[in-house]
Amino acid sequence: MQVIPVINCTTLKCFRGRVKKAAEILNTEIRRLQNQGSTSADRGRTFRAEPRVHIDIGRPPFTPQRNAVCVKTLKEYAVRETKARSSPSTELRAGQTKVQPRLLFEAHLMMPWNRRSFLAYLRMPFERVYVHWDEILRSASRRTQDDSELSWAQEQAKRYKKELGMVFEVQPSRIKVEPLPEGIKHVLVLAVKPGKSGQAFNPKALQTIRFLKKKLPNVTITVDGGVTPVNAKKIFKAGANAVTSGSYIWDSDNPIHAYNELRNF
Repeated sequence: MQVIPVINCTTLKCFRGRVKKAAEILNTEIRRLQNQGSTSADRGRTFRAEPRVHIDIGRPPFTPQRNAVCVKTLKEYAVRETKARSSPSTELRAGQTKVQPRLLFEAHLMMPWNRRSFLAYLRMPFERVYVHWDEILRSASRRTQDDSELSWAQEQAKRYKKELGMVFEVQPSRIKVEPLPEGIKHVLVLAVKPGKSGQAFNPKALQTIRFLKKKLPNVTITVDGGVTPVNAKKIFKAGANAVTSGSYIWDSDNPIHAYNELRNF
């Protein structure tokens, strides 16, 4: 199961530091997997060699805090270049440029649905943008039936060559009666309330995962919030393909070790 580091910062200093550390964690893992091939099967589970980083972007009143995002840092790490400094015996001669595996950034928009804001984030260096399905439904109900918010969002994502994902909060009773999005390939199950990292995992998220897996069998399901090695196993059994992790990695004395604990649950 894929593990995606989450960055949920309220200052630019925190944001820049965690993007740098996430690059170290993921590129170390990519190099290890490249020695074994493009994928590595651990106990029957396939880990994708993909350096993906999840960025939480909260805006009040949807979240209690306003998250910091540095577009310059995103652009810097979207394609990493380093110059060889040693002798010609190294892989490259001194002064030549080597392109490192780039980070794939995805954004989780924790904010009321707004077309202008959505377009602004599509223009940023994010490969994938997640929006809340409840917000799409709420906005669509205020418009005419001929003006589908989901269709518009899908068209704009296609225009900017980005992936569109939908966020489902843990509401087992509501999700069974509400319409589900069509044509979506990526779903994020939020196992905590939108906002700060460090919240406890809501076990009702497992019901949501099972329901979505049954109704949308072809989507990739990622689970966000309160993930630990203990509940990661339950999440995987429920049908999820990936998990994101923030506090478990960043609150650890050894973030690389914490990342590997999740990957090898």
